[in-house]
Amino acid sequence: ALKDVPISISVSIAMRTPISHINSPSHKIISEECDEKNASGLYLGSVELKDTTAIMDKDFVLLFESKDPMKEVVIVESSGVESDSKHSVMISFVPQFSTEKDLKCEFVFLVDYSGSMFWFSQDPSCSRRSIDISVEALKLFMQSLPPDCFFNIVKFGSKYEKLSSEPLKYSEENLKRAKDFVNQVDSMYGTEILEPLKSILSRKPVEGYEKQVFVLTDGQVSNEDKILTYIRSHIGVGRVFSLGVGEAASRSLVKGLARAGNGTALFCAADEPMNKKVVE
Repeated sequence: ALKDVPISISVSIAMRTPISHINSPSHKIISEECDEKNASGLYLGSVELKDTTAIMDKDFVLLFESKDPMKEVVIVESSGVESDSKHSVMISFVPQFSTEKDLKCEFVFLVDYSGSMFWFSQDPSCSRRSIDISVEALKLFMQSLPPDCFFNIVKFGSKYEKLSSEPLKYSEENLKRAKDFVNQVDSMYGTEILEPLKSILSRKPVEGYEKQVFVLTDGQVSNEDKILTYIRSHIGVGRVFSLGVGEAASRSLVKGLARAGNGTALFCAADEPMNKKVVE
């Protein structure tokens, strides 16, 4: 069994804008933020582990936010003597895009039901398994679907299983069918994601609808390069978004899926609120 080991982690944060809050979904921390700029014009924060020992069976995740995240920031740094000075410039801004108001979508949820999704964390404070997080997320997704859409759910492990052979039109009857399917929580053992992805992306979207694929997983795979290559080769079929669930989610895989599929990646630990993640 895993045991607590002596460990210390100290983090210093320096930002051009005030820090609104600092937290860690993975470990207990002690944090401090300064509301005043220092002599260099920076807002400072500091973080330390609250405990002197910890079970390091998961990543240390630290999250901090600016009080003004939409503010444009330009930072210029100089090095060397004035006669041979070199400059580095960083520009940070949030681009604004206009979207089609009448965009209609076909949503496909590809959900990991492999064995590792059913494991309990070694951390006694974590009572939820990764599969519990995924089921909660799926139910929130179902409640958030627009009326004029099609959807489907695909479970995968060593094999895969579809809610329906064809995309389902949004209706109360089909939503109930989807919830019953999601509630059948049985392990499907391995993490074979490529074949179900092929079955999803090899099929053209419903005419007049944009396909959006959402992958929920905690797994690591041995054929990650093949998976990402396949997604890139079908980029015109639909976008791929990913949600890494649990403390041990593979960041390489989750971020790679979204990057290859022109989507976004998010992570949700066991004690994080899921509703905010689904909205994002």
